[in-house]
Amino acid sequence: MMTKVKKPNVIDLFCGSGGLSKGFEMAGFHISYLNDINKAALMTAVRNHNAPSYLGGIEFLSKEHIESALGDEKPLIHGIIGGPPCQGFSMANQQSRFIDNPKNHLFRHYIRLVWEIKPYFFVMENVEGLLNMANGRIIDEIINSFKDIGYSVDYNTLLSADYGVPQYRKRVVLIGNRIDKRNAFPNKRNTEKNYISVLDAISDLPEIPSGHIKDEIDYTKPPKNDYQKISRKFSSKVFNHITTKHSKKVLDRLCHIPQGGNWKNIPLELLDDYTDVSRTHSSVYKRLNPNAPSITISNFRKSMILHPNQNRIISVREAARIQSFPDDYYFCGTINEQQQQVADAVPPLMGNAIAESVMNYILE
Repeated sequence: MMTKVKKPNVIDLFCGSGGLSKGFEMAGFHISYLNDINKAALMTAVRNHNAPSYLGGIEFLSKEHIESALGDEKPLIHGIIGGPPCQGFSMANQQSRFIDNPKNHLFRHYIRLVWEIKPYFFVMENVEGLLNMANGRIIDEIINSFKDIGYSVDYNTLLSADYGVPQYRKRVVLIGNRIDKRNAFPNKRNTEKNYISVLDAISDLPEIPSGHIKDEIDYTKPPKNDYQKISRKFSSKVFNHITTKHSKKVLDRLCHIPQGGNWKNIPLELLDDYTDVSRTHSSVYKRLNPNAPSITISNFRKSMILHPNQNRIISVREAARIQSFPDDYYFCGTINEQQQQVADAVPPLMGNAIAESVMNYILE
């Protein structure tokens, strides 16, 4: 029988910069432990959640290791959250989508830790490609493995825009529990009629040029809507509002791309290596439509996701806003590391919707 507590404890494995942790924290959970192999991402998660952590591969992590880090009290762990790396499952990386890729088997160590720790529930998230991996054998193995260790499991594909995130981003979410409760998924909070747009998310942020690297600046405009007010609630400054410096050639290209356009709007004489269509997709040199949610935020430096009105890629803070991180959530590391952290994160508002559903149905 589960004892109801005010702040249930969760462990976040493959936590990255802590987007899913932030969502669970917002719902009233306590982040007890963090794990990731990426040093800069884990630094970000620890800075924002102030939890003990382990930097390294999950294959080297054990229940004893975690309990030692938690101290003599050894608090009850109510849940384990997180998701294996998505490189091998992603539809955008076809070359690694084979069943023998070692990264595709890290989920087995996630399952092992669930078995060792025996939390009441788990939440495991990943990209859509997980469902088709090895003709569905991977998702079947995951579900059957959890069932073998005593967990009922359900999964669903969620769209971030349905939960107040100004972005079209789909994630596969698995929820399981061992206490005979309902694995319920969150109801939609938004519909197409009231999706949060890119303009809703970032229009109050200061204008900056390409190559802006000052890490802390003042707000220069008041918030214009509730999304911006909530984003700024606990921050008196704008942090991480930094962006890559573009060459003249790149700036010449950007002048030709309208809102909603992409690399196809660039004159042929300026394209150079982008003339190889087989290596190019619609999100390359994509200028965001200000009046709709953003495309999925991948690594916005590599794919060149552009500000809707300014001739540059979006800043780290703008990308974080589009991912629904609040402004006081600080990202550590180099600009390249920050860009990757934001791109890889689970949007906190989507994580929050999942967390509240877990709290309401599994931990009620």
